[in-house]
Amino acid sequence: MGGCMETMINGIKLHYIDRGEGQPILLIHAFPLGAAMWEPQRLVLEEHYRVIIPDLRGFGESAVPAGPYLMDTFVDDLIALLDQLEIKRVVVVGLSMGGYIAMALVRRYPLRVHALVLADTRANPDARRAKLAAKPMHSLPNVPGPLQLPIRWCRACLRPQRPKISRCVCGRLSSAIIHRASRRRYAVWHSAPTRRACCQRYGCQRCCLLASRMP
Repeated sequence: MGGCMETMINGIKLHYIDRGEGQPILLIHAFPLGAAMWEPQRLVLEEHYRVIIPDLRGFGESAVPAGPYLMDTFVDDLIALLDQLEIKRVVVVGLSMGGYIAMALVRRYPLRVHALVLADTRANPDARRAKLAAKPMHSLPNVPGPLQLPIRWCRACLRPQRPKISRCVCGRLSSAIIHRASRRRYAVWHSAPTRRACCQRYGCQRCCLLASRMP
């Protein structure tokens, strides 16, 4: 398959990566990153599978239409992309916010999902701390001080007793965000109580729940 591509989806320009052949795998990135975060996984997976990695609307190289964006908005974009690529069923992998989107996708389009992988995400509504950390970033029309974005997010969401890890993650976030932060409208998402029902309905036969604990 091709590589880095752009297409019009639901009236906006959507950037995505399409590499490899075989069973299609859809990788959905976390907030506030983009398709580039999956680069190490892509290099391995594309040897055996067809890997589809979009920049969600408002992130990466995709267009930045007026918000707010709901989980169902992202799902509509992803299904339209799969339709355009003539992919009927796909393995869906979602990390963090991408997991919220993955659960919304399997809830609305269960027959389009061959398998579901939820990595470092949650079925419950967001914790108050994470909501407070995200709110200043996505509530402003144009985010000022792009270098402060990853710092504020990491300080609020990462455990304070892991400062070295926090600095490392901040560095990665800076490189992923800074080149577009000044003109981005960050997504607004709402906690969906149906996420837990989604996991209970499809069970472990369809869901692989991944989590890690830092030592």
